[in-house]
Amino acid sequence: MIDSRVSEITVQHVLDHKGGWDRSSLSTDPMFKAIEIAEAMGVPSPAGRVRTARYMLGQRLEHSPGTEYAYSNFGYMLLGLIVEQESGRRHDEYIKHELLSPRMWVHWNELEMGRSLRPWQNSREPFYVADGEWPNVFDPDDDVSCPYGGWDHESMVGHGNLISSAVPLLRFMDLYTMDGTPVSKPVDSGFAGLLPGTSTAMAQRSDGINLVVLFSADGNAWRSGLAKGGHLGDLMLKRIVAIIDGVGLSWPTRCVDGNWVDLSGSGLGFGGYSDPFPGMPSAMAGMGDGGTLHFRSGPSSWTGRVTRRMRWDAPNGAVRIGQFGAD
Repeated sequence: MIDSRVSEITVQHVLDHKGGWDRSSLSTDPMFKAIEIAEAMGVPSPAGRVRTARYMLGQRLEHSPGTEYAYSNFGYMLLGLIVEQESGRRHDEYIKHELLSPRMWVHWNELEMGRSLRPWQNSREPFYVADGEWPNVFDPDDDVSCPYGGWDHESMVGHGNLISSAVPLLRFMDLYTMDGTPVSKPVDSGFAGLLPGTSTAMAQRSDGINLVVLFSADGNAWRSGLAKGGHLGDLMLKRIVAIIDGVGLSWPTRCVDGNWVDLSGSGLGFGGYSDPFPGMPSAMAGMGDGGTLHFRSGPSSWTGRVTRRMRWDAPNGAVRIGQFGAD
């Protein structure tokens, strides 16, 4: 019998983790119960996002909507479905067009949807190291290393499906707080995520330094004992913060693969919070022969003289500088 309180749930409730679901009151997080939900619905495993949503919306809520905070991966999976339904785009495509697009310095291939099994995964993904085996959600009679079929990663759209390099996460923190509110000045905030075989952490600081730590292992699989049984990403983040706050760091003034240049920027220098990319004069000042300049795509009215031999490109599109172009 459907809980009548389900009709009271709002998008804001779900965003705030107050939708009424509480994984601590259940045997486990429903996003890791693909086999059980499929059996309950009489369908092959994994049940998939839509069937998981139907199953959970047919269960009794642990709390009345809006009354209690309880972190809910399932709630954010629902939000992912809502985004896709309302936008008409796949979840990752919506993010790439509306939140972290190439015009915001995030290349298309730096953010994608993850897959469960190794043959399906992006070639740039590392090997995920985790202890133990779980039943294979795609073949429940078989056991697998838990990051490779121990859960239905394709169903985690909205709460844990995306794969990313550090770049989109750092750019996200340039533009938004952790809850997605646009920012105009540095803030203090942080978040840590954990799956078997993955340990990640990110932090925004009031001094304008943003940090991302990504590991393809969790504390339980870290053989050195450094974070045995703990959160490896969060531990490393805290150590980095301790170094910054203790002895400080000398931050580089150019990218290791060349300077990224915004020809329409103020040119005040590298690393500013609201204007993080240098203009042409300051970029060239720190470059020698054989260097590389990566340009933000779009037209420019910049004029000047180039006195060094260097490589120009525009990884996120094309740029036109007077009668010359780069792509």
